[in-house]
Amino acid sequence: MLNAKLKDMCGSDEYLSVQVVAETASIDIYPKGYGEYDAPDGQGAPIRIEYWENELRVILATDINGQNPIIIKMEGALESRRK
Repeated sequence: MLNAKLKDMCGSDEYLSVQVVAETASIDIYPKGYGEYDAPDGQGAPIRIEYWENELRVILATDINGQNPIIIKMEGALESRRK
């Protein structure tokens, strides 16, 4: 587990606390104050990086009231695909 503070890149003095938890096949990111539809407040990870069926993908819960996260498959970013 890693606890970090992200500084606002626009020059303000604001920070966002973030917890990162690595498991065997996934990394969950918990920004303070953000969550996902089916998780209690303070316990949702709206950002997940996972290795699923031999593919790296990023799952984003962009709507706290929506049950359909965005799943981004990362195979297009494989260095072996560079032209």
